[in-house]
Amino acid sequence: MIKVILFFYAAITMAACYSVRQAHCAEAWRKFPRQAQLLDENYVGNYLKNSIRYDYYIIRDQVHIDDIVETNGGNILIVANDLFLNAPIDTRVHFQATQNYWQKASGASKTASFLTSGYYTDVNGSPGIRPFDAWYYHRLAYDPRSKKYALQQIPSPSVRTDNLSETFEYLELPSAQIPPLSTIEYGDAYDTTRASDGVDAPDQRVIFENARSGDITIFAGRIHLCETCDASIKQTLGQPGGAGPFLQVSGLQGGLGSPGTLPYTIVYPSKSQTLNGARGGLSGRPGKGGDAGAITIHLTGKPAADEAKILKMLSDYGPGEPALPSRMRTLSFNEARALQPAHYVQYFLPEEELPAQELARLAGKAGTFQLDTLTSNEALSTLVSELRAADAIPNYSLKLLLQTTRSDPSLFSTLPSDGLLVLLSDELSNLQSKLIGSLPDLLSGANLVQIDRGALFSSLDCTNEMLGSFTGLVADYLHSVCQFAPVPDMTVLKSYFFRLGGLISVVPSDVNVDLRHRETVDELSSISQLIAASIDEQMQENAMVFQYISAEKRANFVSKIVELEKKLKDIENVARKDDDMLEVITRVGETGQHLGKAVAAIEAEQWAVAIPELRDGLKGLASLLTYGYLITPFVDDSGVRAALADAQQALRGFDKEVSKIVEESISIRSNNLEKLVSSRRQQWIRRAQKSFAFGDLLRAIVLDYLQRPNEPLAAVKENVGVVERSLNRQDPAAGTLHIQSWRDACLVQAPVELSKPSGTMGCVLVHALAETPSAVVSNEERLGRFPLLVLDRGRAAYAVSFGYVFDRMDVEQIRLGSNPIPAPPR
Repeated sequence: MIKVILFFYAAITMAACYSVRQAHCAEAWRKFPRQAQLLDENYVGNYLKNSIRYDYYIIRDQVHIDDIVETNGGNILIVANDLFLNAPIDTRVHFQATQNYWQKASGASKTASFLTSGYYTDVNGSPGIRPFDAWYYHRLAYDPRSKKYALQQIPSPSVRTDNLSETFEYLELPSAQIPPLSTIEYGDAYDTTRASDGVDAPDQRVIFENARSGDITIFAGRIHLCETCDASIKQTLGQPGGAGPFLQVSGLQGGLGSPGTLPYTIVYPSKSQTLNGARGGLSGRPGKGGDAGAITIHLTGKPAADEAKILKMLSDYGPGEPALPSRMRTLSFNEARALQPAHYVQYFLPEEELPAQELARLAGKAGTFQLDTLTSNEALSTLVSELRAADAIPNYSLKLLLQTTRSDPSLFSTLPSDGLLVLLSDELSNLQSKLIGSLPDLLSGANLVQIDRGALFSSLDCTNEMLGSFTGLVADYLHSVCQFAPVPDMTVLKSYFFRLGGLISVVPSDVNVDLRHRETVDELSSISQLIAASIDEQMQENAMVFQYISAEKRANFVSKIVELEKKLKDIENVARKDDDMLEVITRVGETGQHLGKAVAAIEAEQWAVAIPELRDGLKGLASLLTYGYLITPFVDDSGVRAALADAQQALRGFDKEVSKIVEESISIRSNNLEKLVSSRRQQWIRRAQKSFAFGDLLRAIVLDYLQRPNEPLAAVKENVGVVERSLNRQDPAAGTLHIQSWRDACLVQAPVELSKPSGTMGCVLVHALAETPSAVVSNEERLGRFPLLVLDRGRAAYAVSFGYVFDRMDVEQIRLGSNPIPAPPR
């Protein structure tokens, strides 16, 4: 009897993080910070010039957006079998500004600070200050109760000085400050002092490309809308004035010019009475609106009847508009006093409408909305392309990345693409849990047990071409997921072993598959020491990953892209020989243009330009490879298929170069960070490797069952419970498998030809068929028709132990149309 200690899956617990309300563990909610300059160096005012935006990569079996997610201009990628959208995703930029919306006194002759006028000085809520507070102290904010955006009044400062420091965030572009007021006098007659017009919004200081709203990209099997909403809110979905929008990428509203001020006065009643009825100046011209982002939704499941329509209605991707269509005249002191505190425009009168041509010029660029349905193959190919581009040009803040790594012990990688491993791990774990949990029923003869893959993977065809397009752990996970692909007319257990190569194809001599618990504990201790050491590292505030790539590394990076361009040209050259390949030629040209622009931008260190061009180029290449492999069986490819394979190999080389560059650039700035992430990644790899050994566990339990002909399923159920606890990570020491080792008949007898009809089978010499793949199947009473071995055609004869369990009369070798075993990862 062999005891298998199973504390392996639970030895490294990685918290399930399904909701934004919980901690944003690195497994599911990966935030990558970027520094962004919003205003140029010459800007002088109360807005902060720099900001931090966050690119989110949320990749999980189920993702619940229960509270608003704000990226501050960053992009967000969500990948889920099921996405529950109960609150907005908002990618707009937040501008921060202090409360002093007036400029300090300049010291110029016959001017004074706004604060020194008798209408405004230290009088909170007075009629004189009220219109100006209303003009500046308001902002758009999300109300979680009504699930709508609404205008919110910001509290006025309790004491007004020229040096207020408290900041507020605004979902609009910067507004102009009120300049010093005119104190031009005619003798001592303050009642003839003139009002001042406002100044224009400071558009010339705004870096508009950095104020663009981020993109939202979603890959999902199903999207569930507002399931936690009240019934009254659900009824308004998609209607004017209803809840939402839930996907918000619209351009920012333009900034305001400063309002016109009232005549400058000092509170001398005898000299200011007539001024109380005088209206103020005109406001400055409004500013230009911001550009919107893009919303792209890829579904692998069929959307419900009105789902696409409602999703579009719950999305805002419109251009940023100017705040006002006209310049405004400020009401007089007496007129403002007659009004109760109100919306800011009520304190002002429109007087000078802007021409339609100017309003059109002041509008930002509209975004886009795309919703399509993809196969699982297409979705994964497109997704990997998105993640490749994110890996290739990260340019994230190293200091903030280091801080995130310190504080979140589950962050095991600095590459966005590794977030996909979490989803694949979940998918494989779910499939394994369902199969092991159903094992007693399946061995008892149940035929109706069904194990479905997640919606994202439901149409995965698991062809060798598809599997060959992925690399690394992603390829390993997909290979294991494809072992669960159903085989017609087989139960899920028989189908699994058919894909696995047969029940007795591999019988491990040692099924002690624990995770080396002591080594893992030692490694966790080492990680704690690394965290303590990394705290002492000082990182530059604005350090970016790509600032620390040498010219040589940058050249290597560019050379890999150029190699991809060359492979594209090779495809084009051979495709031109066949008239049926015109679409391939068109796609090659478009993809090559994107890669060429990316190369030029990288060489000029224009990363903002390089990122989208490289992303579009890699997406085009992935689409081209998928499309090419689909059509070449039906046309005379004249070498196109070989050219596609060469391009695929070049893409693998590109992936390796990207990983190496990013890791080396980070290690230049932080050796401890490199060690910390590397150590965590080793745990992930070890965990993954043990999950890939699930087939050996299942095989050992079934073979043990066969060696107990007179016993019921008690041992199976006990062993199943142990594996279930370890898969669900419920117990750091999940228990012990009680398994009899498989009797190796080949140690005690010479192999006998499979064709020899003799009773109980021990050591057997098995021959593959020369023309087609084949399978050796058993009709043993308890298992029924069950795959024992799957043989590729032409394989050399080899000896296999049948363990003295099967009778030769119950075993036969059958022909197969194709080899059902998924191709191993390259």
